[in-house]
Formats: sequence, structure tokens, C-alpha cells
Amino acid sequence: MIESSTKGINLYQHTDLTDFPYANIVIAHGLAEHSGRYETLANFFLAHHMNVYRYDQRGHGKSEGKRGDLTNTDELPDDCKIVIDIAKEQFPDLPTFLLGHSMGGHTVLKVATKYPGCVDGIIATDPLSIEFGQKIEGSPESYVPNNLGDGVCSDPRVTAKYDNDPLNLKKFTVRLMSTLQDSATELKNDLNKITDPILLLQGADDGIIPAADTMSVYQQIPAKDKELHVYPFLMHEILNEPSKKWEIYEEILYWVKKHSY
Repeated sequence: MIESSTKGINLYQHTDLTDFPYANIVIAHGLAEHSGRYETLANFFLAHHMNVYRYDQRGHGKSEGKRGDLTNTDELPDDCKIVIDIAKEQFPDLPTFLLGHSMGGHTVLKVATKYPGCVDGIIATDPLSIEFGQKIEGSPESYVPNNLGDGVCSDPRVTAKYDNDPLNLKKFTVRLMSTLQDSATELKNDLNKITDPILLLQGADDGIIPAADTMSVYQQIPAKDKELHVYPFLMHEILNEPSKKWEIYEEILYWVKKHSY
């Protein structure tokens, strides 16, 4: 466990080290899930000589904090920066990369606006970015059900595994949703601050994050070194789509290697 950016709340953090590493990569997971769902991806990076740093976002998985809750828009990027610093302190001579999916994708985009230059490159897959649905009414402390499984993946086996995972949240607070909406508004105004090399990956048939949002983000980012890959027929969890995930892993690996030497 490591201390989060909020005193008294600790985060579950897991480090996997490999032989003869040439880079570090920090992984930020999405809303209602946890870092353990990225085991296959982590093992792929390890096999290709990258150290992997994963953590459970506050209120998620094995981390502390009120379940499924956020109280302000700085918590996600500030927590992530702590894990980045751990990787860079342990291996100061290696390039460090940041990968985030969905809400984790939002996290890494916020890191890019708040802490430019703290990593050597950013990968965001199907990121929650500049739009976040309609405002949800109710007490900030009250909970709404997690219906994200409906748009997760084209493979029903992946969806079933998601639904049955005891570490995945079944609900989250109205305050979390409103905080993410506020954070999306901030990001929309701060996209012009993103100058780090960035790779955006998006499923064209994503049932949770519209592909149009990611394409709009790509157009507004001023970074000279930026790429956008949109995959036909893929839904939200492109890193778990059986038909394409290994190809997508290889694309990420190629991009990281290109920015490591």
C-alpha cells in the first residue's frame, strides 16, 4: 500500500519487474474495475522487458477510500503522479510511459495537462474525455447502479467475467459522477496544454465512450507527436477484445519502443 494524495487514504499498488528493462509503464484502470483486470497486458509488457506499475484507484479494488467515490477533480491525476514518481525513483535512467483506459484514460489526460513532461509518452484507450452524459440528480452521497457492463465488449464471455468479478464495483456515488463531469469540463478547457507524445486508441462501436469524443480530443491536442487509431467493430474494452487485443498490444509496444530510443 502507498499513501494517496489525500492523507489517511492508502492505495493498493503492485510492481512487476522484468530482466533487462528498457522502460517503465504505469497502468491506470477504468471506472468500477481494478488493476487486476490488466494481468494479461502486464504479462505481455513484462515479456517484452518493460517494468509494470499498477494501482487501484481510490475507492476501487483493494485501495482505501469510500467505495466508488470522488470528491474533487485533482484526486485522479494527483494519485497517478505518485505512482509515476515511484517508477521514476526506482529506475531514473529508464523512460517512463503512462497507459490509462476509460476513466483511467481520463486520468492520464489530466496528468498530461497538470504535469506536462512528467512521463515520456501517454497512451489512452477509449478515454472518458470531454463529454460525460447528463447530470445525475440526487444526494451526492447516494449511489447509482453500475450499468457499464452493457457496453463493455463484443465477447459475452468478457462481459460475464466483468459482471461476476467481486472486485468490480456494483455501484458508485452521485458525487463521483458529478466530479467526473466537472473534470471533463476542465479537460475540455485544458486540452491545449497537452504537449507530450500521445497515442489515442478507440473502438468505433464503443457503447460507453463515443468515438467522436476521442476524435475531437485528438484534433484539439496541440502536441506535434500524436496518433489516433480507431478500430472498426470494437466496443469499449479494446484491450480485452479477443479478435484484436494481441494486435493492439503489439501496436502499443511498437509505439513505446519508438519513443524509448
